Amino acid sequence: MKKTTLTILMTFILFASGYAQSNEDVFGSTYELVTGYSQVPPDGIYLIAGYLSEKSGGSLYLMSSDSLNNGEIKGKLHANVTTDAPPAKIVLDESSYSKEIPGLEYRFLYQETEKKERKFSILNNGRYLTNVSNSNIEFQSTNSLWYLNSISLNNNRIRFYNNGYKIAFITKTKVLKIAKFTTTSPDINLYRKVSHAIKMGKTGYSTFYYDSNDARLPEGLTAYTYSIKQDGDVTKLVSTHQFNAGDIIPAGCAVVVKGKPGNYSIVLLEPTSTEKFDNSLKGTNYTKVIGNDANKQYYMLSLDNNGENVGFYWGAADGGAFTNKAHGAYLAIEKSANGKVTSFALNPEGDCATGITTVETNSKADSAIYDLSGRRTVNPSHGFYIINGKKYLK
Repeated sequence: MKKTTLTILMTFILFASGYAQSNEDVFGSTYELVTGYSQVPPDGIYLIAGYLSEKSGGSLYLMSSDSLNNGEIKGKLHANVTTDAPPAKIVLDESSYSKEIPGLEYRFLYQETEKKERKFSILNNGRYLTNVSNSNIEFQSTNSLWYLNSISLNNNRIRFYNNGYKIAFITKTKVLKIAKFTTTSPDINLYRKVSHAIKMGKTGYSTFYYDSNDARLPEGLTAYTYSIKQDGDVTKLVSTHQFNAGDIIPAGCAVVVKGKPGNYSIVLLEPTSTEKFDNSLKGTNYTKVIGNDANKQYYMLSLDNNGENVGFYWGAADGGAFTNKAHGAYLAIEKSANGKVTSFALNPEGDCATGITTVETNSKADSAIYDLSGRRTVNPSHGFYIINGKKYLK
């Protein structure tokens, strides 16, 4: 059976016609077709797909939780698939689809029942895929277990069911939905994510986080964990571990990634590493508003207001909660006893940063000058300073 690789550039709105290029070198994350029971591991990230053979129009459809009609997807995401078998791989330009069609990725969490049955929770953006009375796909806060019923190795299709409901691709109407069926027609295709695409911009920094997979760092990139350290009155953000090319980043370990501008592919692995690191970085597996703990301050990796220095800066007023991107990392620290640390500008080596602390002033001291550590100075040399609670470069 001929296997093909499909590259999809999702730079269109949901109901627009799909567009694809045959060039397999297009940058993006890679998903491989599930062809056997063992390829549905206890914890993984998937695309749920419906497929029409070349004889029926040769089209691939991907289920999106954020489409209209309670999860039915009618947009043809790829046309002219010249094979009667589902493509062996899909390469998605995530930078495009995550903005225009979020909710394509599904996380499967294995849960063993009392009868030792292999069932899965299927989540998207933190909500559970649930069977509902109107037969449409919906997501709720209540867990709902799906049983992997069978796999047909001849057509690479699988079947999930829950209390008589099945996740189905309806070829006649060309939609994915939940419905009750007595025939074999509701078979669907699964694509498991095997690599994550990361694009390094001109700053040379990014972040990375997966809570369900170990990850192998590619050539050209280094990654760091960080922890808050106090040096007297100075709050510092210090690197506690460095990952080099080929090293394994454990599942649940948030890191800052450093490298030359360009496109990189981080291979995702089964979560087997047990290494733990002193790390103040956190992450989210999907785009969400991070928790708002009144005793903590939150920072995102970005440039300063002058667009010059990379570091961790408040993502919201007073270090409050903000929306963190999927598979990205952020910094969360306890509120400093000697003032509100507004930022940590990274040095070129990426291994240490000194916190810039907001200094409270009164009418008699509005013109006072403070260094990055919050200490008052009379004759400042070149560098960053705080004047009246604002940061200035001399």
